[in-house]
Amino acid sequence: MTEKGYMKDIYKQLEECMKKCDNLSQEVRSVKKQTSKKYIEEIREIKKVHNEEVCVLKDEIKDLKEKNDKLNNEVDRLKKIKI
Repeated sequence: MTEKGYMKDIYKQLEECMKKCDNLSQEVRSVKKQTSKKYIEEIREIKKVHNEEVCVLKDEIKDLKEKNDKLNNEVDRLKKIKI
């Protein structure tokens, strides 16, 4: 094989490698984009569930505060009677 033919083969191989690299780069971008969307959706769902749990807990706290106030009032009433 002549030097010119050898250089032509090397150049052809280099072009093929560059095409493969470009294709892989596009694949990586695509996978990153899909993964990002997936994680964003998962985070949104987790946030939604946590917000619902927080609302439930706030309601429970409110109920417990009301019960505590009633019990404190009852304690005060009973203290007055005992005197």
